[in-house]
Amino acid sequence: MKLRFARLLLPVLALTVALPVFAAEPTPPPATPKPPEKEREKGAEKPGELPGAKPAEPTPPPPPPPPPVAPPATLKVTVDQPGMSAEIDGDAHPLKEGDNFWTRRPIPTRVVIKGADGKVLLEDNVQLKPGETYTLTVSTMSEIKLEVTEGTQIEIDGKMADAKPGTFSTRLRAGSHTLLVKRPGYFGQKGTIAVDAGRSHTIGTSLEKVPDMSRTRTVAWAGIIGGSAMLMSAVVLEFATDANTRGPGGDAARWILGGGGSVAVITGTLVLKGAMDAMDAPEVKETPFTVGFAPTRGGASAMVGLSF
Repeated sequence: MKLRFARLLLPVLALTVALPVFAAEPTPPPATPKPPEKEREKGAEKPGELPGAKPAEPTPPPPPPPPPVAPPATLKVTVDQPGMSAEIDGDAHPLKEGDNFWTRRPIPTRVVIKGADGKVLLEDNVQLKPGETYTLTVSTMSEIKLEVTEGTQIEIDGKMADAKPGTFSTRLRAGSHTLLVKRPGYFGQKGTIAVDAGRSHTIGTSLEKVPDMSRTRTVAWAGIIGGSAMLMSAVVLEFATDANTRGPGGDAARWILGGGGSVAVITGTLVLKGAMDAMDAPEVKETPFTVGFAPTRGGASAMVGLSF
């Protein structure tokens, strides 16, 4: 009987052991490994990193180098009188006599130079270049030249000039000037000359020679000497004869000699003085001068130069 009970109990025990096994959930398939990027997103560590460390961001490329900066340019303006001004790209600047400097960007630049009276002497568009000096020279003065000989006198605007034999040269402001040239033995020449800024003017004179006055002087001396003789004769008649015995004829002769002699002496003296003055201080005649010159642009001399 015990054997029979054991046979019946074995199937029951076997079923009891099998039921938990069948009731358990099926075993899931093995997980597919994720790519390295996904693992890093969840904080997976790379070799050498600490657990939980934030992954390093990629280093950005270095910025490109800045473009090279061009060296500045220098603008030089040279003028020959104070009170002038310059407009550089519309900005007004007073100018001193001599050299004036500005440091500018190397770009096209407009320059306007004005005189002391506000008159535009020069307008120019200049191209400034890196590291170079652009020079503008504006001359408002004028030069006159004329040939002179020994004894020549020159007056300009009423002032005596120091004229020596050879080539006389002086500088004047632009405009009109009165010129007087005198030379011994010639009539003086006087006229107005107009000179332009920055130009060299050659003045030509046309002095007229004074006529030879030697014959006139001879005649004048003859009148003076003859008149003096007549006066002496009148005096002799006055004191050498008695008034009671002289009679009407003697008085007439005395008056004729005295009057004629006086007229001759006075006339001869005046003629002689005129002849001497004509030689020593000739008459001044209003005669135009001839003027030759080499023109420059804009009524002013403008010289441009570049230096490095």
